[in-house]
Amino acid sequence: MINSTRRYSSLAIAFCITFQLSGCSADENRGNAHSEVLEDAVLLYQYQFTETGRVSDGTDAINYFGAPRFYGPMEARGFTYNNYQYASYYEANGNIVIERRNLDNPDVWEKSILQGYRITSNDRHNRISMGVSAGDGVIHLAFDHHNSPTMNYARTEKGVGDNPENVTWDNEVFSLAPNLGLEDPIQRVTYPSFHSIGGTGDLILYWRSGSAASGVMNMAHYDSNTQEWFFIGKASSRYGVYDGEMKTRGPYHGGLEPDSKGNIHVQLLWREFPGHIRAEKGIRYGNHGLYYTYSNDGGFTWFNNSGEKVVDLREVDIRAQDNEEAAMKKISIETLDRVVDIPMRMEPSNPSQTSAVDLETDEFHAILRHHKKDTTDFYLHHYIRSTEGEWSVRVIDAFDSNRPEIYFAGDLLYALLYDGSIYVSTRERSFTDWKEINMPVSLSDSLNYYDMTRIGDGVISIFSHNVPAERGDATPIEVRDIQIAQ
Repeated sequence: MINSTRRYSSLAIAFCITFQLSGCSADENRGNAHSEVLEDAVLLYQYQFTETGRVSDGTDAINYFGAPRFYGPMEARGFTYNNYQYASYYEANGNIVIERRNLDNPDVWEKSILQGYRITSNDRHNRISMGVSAGDGVIHLAFDHHNSPTMNYARTEKGVGDNPENVTWDNEVFSLAPNLGLEDPIQRVTYPSFHSIGGTGDLILYWRSGSAASGVMNMAHYDSNTQEWFFIGKASSRYGVYDGEMKTRGPYHGGLEPDSKGNIHVQLLWREFPGHIRAEKGIRYGNHGLYYTYSNDGGFTWFNNSGEKVVDLREVDIRAQDNEEAAMKKISIETLDRVVDIPMRMEPSNPSQTSAVDLETDEFHAILRHHKKDTTDFYLHHYIRSTEGEWSVRVIDAFDSNRPEIYFAGDLLYALLYDGSIYVSTRERSFTDWKEINMPVSLSDSLNYYDMTRIGDGVISIFSHNVPAERGDATPIEVRDIQIAQ
């Protein structure tokens, strides 16, 4: 193992993060923002979890595509809650591993291996999602999904996240609960993600059912008082008229983002069927548009950009078959405002989009990668929605990346790139003055995931899963603590 290069004092207060995990209210994310970004970041700590992290060889896709696809690192992920940091990853042998450390003793990691399940897929979509329900301290896992026949889910007992020092972190800490413990089967699961419901201590679990261009948004609610899940419903319809024709499509969203009042904001686009549509016009992919919706009651009722109610899922038959009639009663291309008319030309095929709420103003920010107007060149576009529902846009020239994450810390907005690069902009310059932070180590040969929870101390953690020399070869998984501000 690689030892720490320097110790540091850790935060006693955890801030909320929303990168595929959840566990605290939006207000907690404000934190005590640092005062100065370092020009040259400093490596504080480095640790290797394993030399043999699972890497997909893409063979799951051969039967469908005729050749390997979706290959590469399966990605490690991490988050911090109540002064403990947690990491999740797949071992090459299929084990699902969750490690943790007390940030007051950061060199010591404890390991738990989920019992009763091993991942067998070779599809890099099938990443682990983690969340904490702050109301009861339960840690939740969803794993191994890409059009999967069931919801693969495990959880801890009540209080594990709240009283970590009293918990023996062993192979029994997580228990499997397929389909969330619900009687009705949950089928064709893709992209599950946990999201906090501000001020309640409860969670929403989002996933897509169906295929990329014929999919539906699903949500379940975790009640931290009863420690039980219940199915909210299929929130969207894949049907509706586009380009003069009744077609089907699938939703892709940039995140379910809470604001300071507990509202949940979602920016999404639609992928038309078939996915590689209109090749004769030079249009490769079916992704188009910037659409927007929000909920003010934890995911039951959804409104469009104009504030008109689209659907209250308590008023519809959640098991009813999706059809053209349903498109008029749910989130769909028929009921949502297309707030920006982005043409059907966005790359990659799994579109590059991310979002966050500025909790100082409750303005909603989204970044999408698509053609710059009147050109065939791709740029990242930064869209901002005011609290009155007005949208503005600016083109980012400072950097380009597929699926960057964005994160607010007080008056700063960070852009976190997959290759380990980090850029920062300031409120003073309306978040247009993007500047790169000089990182102490190159991570361009890794798939990288960021834990920004301790940014109030100027410290971040980057979880890195190395890209293999040969497709499918197992590779190391590491974490690095880096000081980027003070």
